[in-house]
Amino acid sequence: MKKWVAAILSLLLICTACAAAAEEDAETLTRQGSDALDRGDYTKALELYTRAADLGSAGGMNGLGYLYDFGYGVEKSDAKALEYYTKAWEAGYLTSLYNMACLYDEGIDGTEPDYAKAIEYYTLLADQGDADAVFALGLHYAYGLGVEKSPEKAVEYYRRGAEMGESYSLNNLGWAYYEGNGVEQDYEKAMEYSLKAAAQGMASAYDTIAILYRDGLGVKQDYEKAADLFWMAWASGDEETAEESKEKYDQLVKDGKIPADYVPKEVIFETK
Repeated sequence: MKKWVAAILSLLLICTACAAAAEEDAETLTRQGSDALDRGDYTKALELYTRAADLGSAGGMNGLGYLYDFGYGVEKSDAKALEYYTKAWEAGYLTSLYNMACLYDEGIDGTEPDYAKAIEYYTLLADQGDADAVFALGLHYAYGLGVEKSPEKAVEYYRRGAEMGESYSLNNLGWAYYEGNGVEQDYEKAMEYSLKAAAQGMASAYDTIAILYRDGLGVKQDYEKAADLFWMAWASGDEETAEESKEKYDQLVKDGKIPADYVPKEVIFETK
């Protein structure tokens, strides 16, 4: 009898060790898949994520979803991406829920966006403290996507995101204060939040701060500081900001506010 008990215990220990090894292998494969993705080896990433997913790795499933989402090493397919993201979420990988929301926001494989579904998922994530989801909800209210347009509600979400240190929320809250859109216009508040966003490298925040210095709004007018910041926004290469910032810089030169041979200086922002 004792021999049977000992044998059973040994078998249990072996099974436990095998399960732990499989889990460790799955995590290793997922990590290696992400490394391959980072270096642009999509074929290898596909192989490693597939092996990890076959071992039950939620991260591997999410990785496969990402590959199909952006067409890296595979034919792009939102439907396949959604399939793998869903499996990953059901396996406890919360990030996949955000990825799913983004797919519904854009429309699955060219279909109409499902804003209601996207908002449902963003709300679930926001309730769990996901700053990106909070910002996304702010955008939905700002543009009236699946909800009644409300600058005030947008500001509420931007403020929540800003309190969490989320850079896009900080940036958009700063701009809301600059415009007085959804909140009472306040140039000092615009500067405050834009500075916090700029400290995280937000090019559009550089542009906002530059405007405030150029026009002397809430701060002493300073054309050189404005030029420095317009130049930084342009040099960032941000596709939504760079071109307009360059035009504003050139206008300062054209208006004689700075000399044509002015050499812009980098502005360093405190990261508090």
